[in-house]
Amino acid sequence: MSKEKKVRVKHEYPDNFLGYFGYAGMTLMSTVATALVTGYFSVYLTDYAGLNSSWSTMIATVILLVGRVVDAVDDPIQGWIMDSAKQTRFGKYKPFQFLSIVLMAISLVGMYFLPEFVKSNRFFVLVWMLIFYLIYDFGYSFDASVPLQQAMTLEERVRSKQLFWVRILSIVVGMVMSSFLTMYAVFKERTGSTSAGFGITTVIYSAAAMLISVLALSFVKESHVVDEEKSSEERITFKQIIEIFTQNKAMQNVFLTLLVYGLIYPFMFAANTYYVKWTYFSTNGVVDDAGFGGFNLIMTALVMSSMFISIFLTQPAIKKFGSVKLMVLTSYAKAIIGVLMVVLHVVGVLQKSVYLFVGLFALMYFFQGFSTIPMGIVKTESIDYNEWSTGKKNGAIVTAGYKFLEKAQAAITSTATLGMLSAFHYGVDEVTGNLTQDALANYDTMSLGLIIVLALIPAIMSVLTAVIMKGYPIQGELRERMYAELKNTRVEE
Repeated sequence: MSKEKKVRVKHEYPDNFLGYFGYAGMTLMSTVATALVTGYFSVYLTDYAGLNSSWSTMIATVILLVGRVVDAVDDPIQGWIMDSAKQTRFGKYKPFQFLSIVLMAISLVGMYFLPEFVKSNRFFVLVWMLIFYLIYDFGYSFDASVPLQQAMTLEERVRSKQLFWVRILSIVVGMVMSSFLTMYAVFKERTGSTSAGFGITTVIYSAAAMLISVLALSFVKESHVVDEEKSSEERITFKQIIEIFTQNKAMQNVFLTLLVYGLIYPFMFAANTYYVKWTYFSTNGVVDDAGFGGFNLIMTALVMSSMFISIFLTQPAIKKFGSVKLMVLTSYAKAIIGVLMVVLHVVGVLQKSVYLFVGLFALMYFFQGFSTIPMGIVKTESIDYNEWSTGKKNGAIVTAGYKFLEKAQAAITSTATLGMLSAFHYGVDEVTGNLTQDALANYDTMSLGLIIVLALIPAIMSVLTAVIMKGYPIQGELRERMYAELKNTRVEE
């Protein structure tokens, strides 16, 4: 009898298929959008949009900087809007998650499908791209996956499994996205246009991601809500928002960790495409698009496989070392590999074998994979800590701080990469897609800059991550006491 009861409880929502599919699946649109914006925004404007390369880097830089200025004001406001919203029959945060999905889908199509009349005028391009980039920003800020997770369950085991399936989904998405350039090459051939080829491919991926995300969101239930009789009904004030960021010790540590940790992935991938494309798949500046697109499938499969393995090893590794120690150890491992890649490039060994590069890059990504689940857990725990210490969750506002940081980091890495490329006169012929003569003449120096961006800077950020993470406060007895008291303030909806 007890065995039957145990099995029944084990499969109770959200600890069942619908719970995990709902939570992981609703993040698909965000995962695809992040991959396209982080991995392709800069390279699209410089290589694939069919724009004059002399001013495409300037446009990208202006858009990224303006976006961050808007975010500084907009992200806290959007967080306040979500936290101040009333509970509806659809939930408190679910409507915002739906809005987020739709806005991001629209933004991708707009950014990567430039009409010809827009491309004819650089001011039109700037305005058009800025509008749709800001739509992406607004959509990303309305992503409510973290407060939704907190509303779904307080169990660390279930949250860990939710994040596990999110990472599995991200690997699958990464493998699917590896075919992006191959599909682009097909549509480019059929349309005779690099811009149209990129745009059609974006529409296909975005539409599929949106439909699956909306379907998954329909299975999400906000089961845990704050007991209104035990919590203040007052709307959050500006003073309370400031207190969240100044008094929440857990959030302060996570924010500082993310400040450096969040730069690792963007820097690794901001310059990766440029380095591989021009180092291994071009001869005298003439690029082999088909070869590069095909190898991109292999490269992504290897990198994602390394992440896949590390995710399955994360749980036993946490049991052995603990989350904090695991992040510290793997951060040092990433730093060693990053420095090794730079040394091999300087001595001329790395450029001779694309498989050596991919092997080391995948190994670095392997250790990066160990930190994703622990990092996701501590972000949600910082919201729990806020509820425990103040009586209010304010999950969207806390998350807004994290999201602003993530978007600022993506902009910083892209801007730094574009600035470095511009300094070395990077340019691509808008018709053939090959390097210009000025860029070809400066390529050796530019390639050194690229390897520093994708390997050395992430190595430095990894060391800083390890140092800061050692001070994370929610551990041991404090964690147990916090969750025991939180359960008394929650009611099942």
